Amino acid sequence: MKNGLLLSGKTVIRPIAFKPLGGRLSAGGERYGSTPVLASRPPSLMTLYGSSSDVRESRWCGSPQPASLSALPPATLSTPLHQRHHSAIVDDVTFAKRCGLIFLMYKTKSSTGLSAESKEPVPAPSPADSGVSELERDQHEYSTTERMRGHEVRLRAPRALTLQAYGRGRDERDAELARVRRDRALLRHRLEDTEWSLCQRAGEIALLKTQLKEAQVSDVTTCQRLEDAEWSLCQRAGEIALLKTQLKEAQMSGVTTCQRLEDIEWSLCQRAGEIALLKTQLKEAQVSEVTTCQRLEDTEWSLCQRAGEIALLKTQLKEAQVSDVTTCQRLEDTEWSLCWRAGEISLLKTQLKEAQVSGVTTCQRLEDTE
Repeated sequence: MKNGLLLSGKTVIRPIAFKPLGGRLSAGGERYGSTPVLASRPPSLMTLYGSSSDVRESRWCGSPQPASLSALPPATLSTPLHQRHHSAIVDDVTFAKRCGLIFLMYKTKSSTGLSAESKEPVPAPSPADSGVSELERDQHEYSTTERMRGHEVRLRAPRALTLQAYGRGRDERDAELARVRRDRALLRHRLEDTEWSLCQRAGEIALLKTQLKEAQVSDVTTCQRLEDAEWSLCQRAGEIALLKTQLKEAQMSGVTTCQRLEDIEWSLCQRAGEIALLKTQLKEAQVSEVTTCQRLEDTEWSLCQRAGEIALLKTQLKEAQVSDVTTCQRLEDTEWSLCWRAGEISLLKTQLKEAQVSGVTTCQRLEDTE
């Protein structure tokens, strides 16, 4: 035995290291320790089903590689979680079916090989079709199946939890969506009510503005009228004050006129007394001369005229109470006439004295004559 080779005329068996690590390929696209397929070898019943590398290549071709996930379209990556979980379950079931089919094919091939050995001699197997390759493939398939089962078991729990969390989240989202829709409907109803109330308030505000403008116009008119009324009241107040002043002056002038009338009446009484005295003196002087009697008659006549004038003056004085200005003028005229009459009375007194003197002289002459 030299360099692992048997030179005793037996079948040469080359030991191959077995390291079942999935997903690690060599530079040539095959896993370390795999048995390559000899393309130049003629086909046989043992090579119809391929080697372990063919199985791996078919599995790698059938399922998406991790490196090729970035090459998938965005729609695949953005699919919902439950769809991706469903596709992963379908891939696991497909892979399990493939593994079962491969195991069934291996059993069929083994039973076919045993029956062929009993009938005819089997040629020496090559290193690719040796028992080591079959054992490696069985172990690899078994380890792969166990690993996939463990991986499936490990994936099912998070996926179930994820599905439960997704279901709860979906229920919560549905409840939240229903609540939001109810709130939205309520808010929409409130918004419509608010808009309606705002429209009503806008109408009321417009009506109030119109009423305010009308009230302002009426207030301006009322203020103008009030100003006119105040101005007219001021004028009337001035006129009333002037009338009060004139009334006071008229009352004062009336009092003065009454006093003047009383004085005139008193002077007239005095004059009447004097006239009566003069009448007495004239009666006594009747004995005197004829001229003296004539003069006395003239004096009486003038006194009667003066009495009529005095009565007329009294009437005029009474009428003067109604018209102060005319009364004052008439009073002045009366005073002037009284003064004139006083002068005449003085003249008559003088004449009477002269008549008395002449009467006395005449009496003395008569006495002397007698």
